[in-house]
Amino acid sequence: TFSFSDCDWVGFDLDHTLVRYHQALLDRLIIRAIARFLVEHKEYPADLLQQLEDEDRFLKEFSFKGLVVDKARGDALLLDSNKNVIKGYHGRQELSPEYIAEHYSEPLTYEGVSSAEHIGIVTAFERGCGPLYALLVERRDKGELGPLHSDISYEALMLHIIDGIYFNYAKSEESYYLKGIRENLDACIFERPGVRQWLQRLRESGVRVFLLTNSKLDYTHLLAERAFGKGWTDMFDLCLFYGRKPHFFLKEEPFMEVDFDGNADFKVLNEEVERLEKGKLYSNGNHKQLLEYLEEHRPPHRDASKPVEVCYVGDHLMSDVFVPRNTLRWHTIAIVEELEEFHISHAGSEPHLHGHELKLPHNKYWGSFFLAEQDRRTYWQHQLQEYATLCVPCLSHFFNDPVDQRYQCQEEHVLHPCTVLQRPVPSYTLYYDTPHT
Repeated sequence: TFSFSDCDWVGFDLDHTLVRYHQALLDRLIIRAIARFLVEHKEYPADLLQQLEDEDRFLKEFSFKGLVVDKARGDALLLDSNKNVIKGYHGRQELSPEYIAEHYSEPLTYEGVSSAEHIGIVTAFERGCGPLYALLVERRDKGELGPLHSDISYEALMLHIIDGIYFNYAKSEESYYLKGIRENLDACIFERPGVRQWLQRLRESGVRVFLLTNSKLDYTHLLAERAFGKGWTDMFDLCLFYGRKPHFFLKEEPFMEVDFDGNADFKVLNEEVERLEKGKLYSNGNHKQLLEYLEEHRPPHRDASKPVEVCYVGDHLMSDVFVPRNTLRWHTIAIVEELEEFHISHAGSEPHLHGHELKLPHNKYWGSFFLAEQDRRTYWQHQLQEYATLCVPCLSHFFNDPVDQRYQCQEEHVLHPCTVLQRPVPSYTLYYDTPHT
């Protein structure tokens, strides 16, 4: 069993955890931002942008979290719990059983992150990279990427997409994505006063909370002020930005003290912090200095002779779940919106027909995030079963529970022994209250 009241500290990721995006709009922004980067900085054909408009339905339907790209062959793959290929596509052509038997007869050497042979598409931010890559593979095979890229490798195609991700997240002055988010902030980011109220209840009960996000301070401020209102840093006992997880848990990069002015302009006050202090904001950093702070500032009613009890909550199944659980033995709570494939509507409930992908029992191309044909567990279902203390589709599922509520695993659930918290009415009905696509 698990209870928040057993914890000294609870840490939170930001994106897709505390902040909830309109996923369909987010996918659209990301795909087009990366494509603009390819056209304007890598000299891909300009008609790629129009093709995305023409192929909008395919982009929505093919987007999926949890895929693996074979760098050498250009195949997008879905793996089972033993890292065997369940199914895959080359462009939009589904791989035949004979092809899979010939080229993928052995389990892949894949550990949930990119390797010499494979690149993972594992987060909600990366979902749209799958269909974009598929279209580029098709064009490459047909010789439709122009003379500059006529003999480009499948690996280079994917690496150009990754360059586009970095450009759009790391270079905020030039980013097409951040420009799009700012222009469509109210549509893309849901207001979540319930999160602020729930965190306040946790703190009033004696649990301390910290923010550890990979987002930079300026981007965090943009989202958090929209989602939670002004003074959002007061929601936390400690705020850490640009953590660069999973490196935060594996390396010893120093913390930097940071701040922002009224325009959210990011500035560095100290480039190498020796000791974290209460009331200050930090960027980069490492888990060792964080643990020292958490030990020193644990709640006064907790037993200081015992190891500090920490729970971390996030949506990235490697950086937020596997690594902190495996390296630090923290409790981990995975936010997995795809869980609502399994929701059971109670009598009288009519969820909004909003067109969000979670309303579909299976992805048209890839099937379920959890189970494939013949009940084969996917790789990511296995990771959740092994490393998540608790799994929930949305933080809103905790809002009405007492802080000392005990959550127990359900033996009949596909994620057993991981504890799964679901409600009769799916969480997306709180946010998607009007029909849309």
